[in-house]
Amino acid sequence: MALTLPSDLVRAIENLLTKQFSLRLSDGRSLAEHVKRLSDYYLKFPYATTPWQEKWCQIAQLVYFLPLNYLRIQAAWSRLPWKLDVLPVSQWTDVGCGLSPMGWYLHLNSLIKDVRLFLYDHDPIPLKMLRLMGLPFQQMKQPNWATEPKSSHGASFTFVLTELEKDEQRDKWHKGLWQFPFLFIVEPGLQHDGRYLLKIREEALKNNYFVLAPCTHHQPCPLKQHSKTDWCHDRVLISIPEWMKELQHYLPFKNHSLTFSYLILTTLPALKNHYESTVLSASKARVIGDTLNLKGKIQQAVCWNDTRSFLTYLKRDINSQAILTDLTRGQIIDIPSSMTVQGTKERLEIRLKSTK
Repeated sequence: MALTLPSDLVRAIENLLTKQFSLRLSDGRSLAEHVKRLSDYYLKFPYATTPWQEKWCQIAQLVYFLPLNYLRIQAAWSRLPWKLDVLPVSQWTDVGCGLSPMGWYLHLNSLIKDVRLFLYDHDPIPLKMLRLMGLPFQQMKQPNWATEPKSSHGASFTFVLTELEKDEQRDKWHKGLWQFPFLFIVEPGLQHDGRYLLKIREEALKNNYFVLAPCTHHQPCPLKQHSKTDWCHDRVLISIPEWMKELQHYLPFKNHSLTFSYLILTTLPALKNHYESTVLSASKARVIGDTLNLKGKIQQAVCWNDTRSFLTYLKRDINSQAILTDLTRGQIIDIPSSMTVQGTKERLEIRLKSTK
């Protein structure tokens, strides 16, 4: 099912676009020029900070990058193995927030009714834009990277890695993570960022965190262990409104789906116990590749332990075909009981058998 933007967010975007920039969402050609200019800037300076002082950047962030990043965050939250009605924390901090797609998601889905939302960005301009848009939050002047754990605090780091060029910078940045008992980290799904998240996962497990998503196990990551190039990322289909279709009509690139890499981590006992009883105790796997149509068989890469694993059925076995139909990258599935496992320590083939 394709993800869609909430009407309240679209309304807030259009209100600011009209009042601040004298534009409307229907001005697709003009909006596309700003989006193209910012996209070209990111391509030319991939690790530069966002040029918030420029009007064209503010417009592009508002009408294009905020909506798409909101959908990425919506998709990542939906990967949790159960639905959270409210965040089990007293305070949430969104670090490097920009126009805070995370803040909007938490607000619009009523996950922060009794939770104080703090936002931090090195540039004050996006925070001023958010206040004009009506997002309720408190401004954090500077992140507190104290090492003492905060017993009931959560934090999100959304699209922060993309602005840090060297791993040394990233190492300094992520030393402050372990003070938060609930962590949400999301990136656009690029190889370098995705590989770095595998490093953070490894360290999180050493610090007694549970990986609530995307993982269904706490063994070493097979993508990191058996490959120097693979990285963990999801892909989701999106359904964009007509005004965004018009905008994309004037762009050289189109978005019918989105990729992203993410980690949702916790040390909170209640969440750890629930995850342990519902996920770790079950035979669940995560789809980590696209379905491959090979000679004589259909194959799907999955992750359920520290081995490179593939669900496979022979094309002649029609009764098993439905199991691999319409699987999407990132989807959590139950490993069928009707299977045989064969292969080496480095590679397992989970062959589905006919049940007739």
